[in-house]
Amino acid sequence: MKKTIMIILLLTLIAAPILAGNGWETNLTVSAGPASSRLSFGQQADATGGLDGRYDVPAMLSGDLQARFTDGGGTLWRDIRSTDGNQEWQLAVEAAGPVILRWDPAGLPSGSSLTLEDSARGKSIDMATVGEYAVTASGTSEFMIRLK
Repeated sequence: MKKTIMIILLLTLIAAPILAGNGWETNLTVSAGPASSRLSFGQQADATGGLDGRYDVPAMLSGDLQARFTDGGGTLWRDIRSTDGNQEWQLAVEAAGPVILRWDPAGLPSGSSLTLEDSARGKSIDMATVGEYAVTASGTSEFMIRLK
């Protein structure tokens, strides 16, 4: 019985930041060959544009694939912003080969416009209608996710 209660308490502590307030969160999986990295971004009413210990997770980078958000207070694997106004998430990916970014359009907030912008290649993707984007070049690629 004690073990069950402890598990319930632990799950509540983990889920509380995600469920608290009026917000949303979605995952972005970055893959290059056999390597992959999962990032998360979204909004919560009590989050800020800086580093929030309750929501944001610093990136610990190593290996052949390095993906991270590069704004909002450092390099992050999880970047949760406030629900005030438009938001932007800068994404940097380093890989030795082609990269695929994947997300679930159903997990995005309704009533808003989310675009993935690849200015180096002149591409702008409506994330609500497309669930992935491939980059054939190796090296460092930078993207901007814009919420309007």
